[in-house]
Amino acid sequence: MVNTVTGNTVLEEHQKILEMAYNFYRPEIVSVDDTIIQEIKPTESSCYDFDLGPERNHVFSLLNASQQFCFFLGTSDYRPDGINGEVVVDFLLESFQLDSWEDIREDYLRKIKKTNITLLQERIKLFNEVFEHIDLDYYAKYYDNDDKSLEMILELPGFRVDPFRKKAFYALQTTAILNHRETNVPLPCDYQIPKVMKQLGILKYNSEIIKKIENDHIFIENSKEELAIRSATYIAAHKITQNGINPAMLDQWLFLQKQNIESKHHLCYTTNY
Repeated sequence: MVNTVTGNTVLEEHQKILEMAYNFYRPEIVSVDDTIIQEIKPTESSCYDFDLGPERNHVFSLLNASQQFCFFLGTSDYRPDGINGEVVVDFLLESFQLDSWEDIREDYLRKIKKTNITLLQERIKLFNEVFEHIDLDYYAKYYDNDDKSLEMILELPGFRVDPFRKKAFYALQTTAILNHRETNVPLPCDYQIPKVMKQLGILKYNSEIIKKIENDHIFIENSKEELAIRSATYIAAHKITQNGINPAMLDQWLFLQKQNIESKHHLCYTTNY
């Protein structure tokens, strides 16, 4: 059965997330510098294209995004068994050599279950959600239709869990391979992007937050401080996109800036990043 969104346009969904972000915004903890925002001029970054053909690329991006979230338990450089996002991509690419969606599903799950990756059960659940709630043959046909793709993605149960419906990351990763066309999909919150925004001067952290990050403090998911970081990140990204900057391009550009920054990012054991 193909899911659709009734009475929920992409713009309406974006507005809901923005309103929630402002409800959680605590400038005394993390604030947004509007002056710096006007100076941000991201450049085009290479986007993900795994040469699978447009329809299979579209599905690959969706499945990959369902698996890409925070890997960290303690310190910012710790990954069990060296498992990271690149390993997940490799597993999925190997599975995509098979023909049917169900064969891909079984092969990937067999591989990932043999690892010691963090939040394994959560990854399995989110991966299965895609297969159970989206007709992938139907979804693949809309590789050039951002709005229709997002309508289907919005019906995933994972969207209803996080206060910012961070699983919009699914849609952003999908649109990121589509030549960065204009889209109203909101920028997802990520564990690296707040760090980059802080370095650029877009976000201002109070001294207590800075001290906790330096000491590898693990922020509790949905706590006041963690929500303050996420909401400020989202609000700042939204303001930047109001200058005519595509959200998918901004997301990728910000994430790639992490390579030039040595400071630590904040830690949180969650699937929301």
